[in-house]
Amino acid sequence: MILDFGDIKRLTQTLVDQIDHSFFVYKKDTPMLNFLQKADSKHTIIDQIPTVENIGKFCWEQLLPLFRKTYNESLKLSTLTLWETPNCFVTLEA
Repeated sequence: MILDFGDIKRLTQTLVDQIDHSFFVYKKDTPMLNFLQKADSKHTIIDQIPTVENIGKFCWEQLLPLFRKTYNESLKLSTLTLWETPNCFVTLEA
């Protein structure tokens, strides 16, 4: 299947808007949540400590249903790579 990058961008834009320049915080880190809320800081709450592996898992879990809903079985999310730094990244595969 051929897919234009613009289509991928439209599909992923909601997630990108949510996480771009966002501080990831563990849902049970009450002091940090209170601080971020008082500071009116953009943040994303996740179920696990925000390591690059867990943030990658969070992104995967957000994107997988979008791909399934949009493309059924004709296009599958098979790999996701999230870069933290030029030398630190995680790759998730189906």
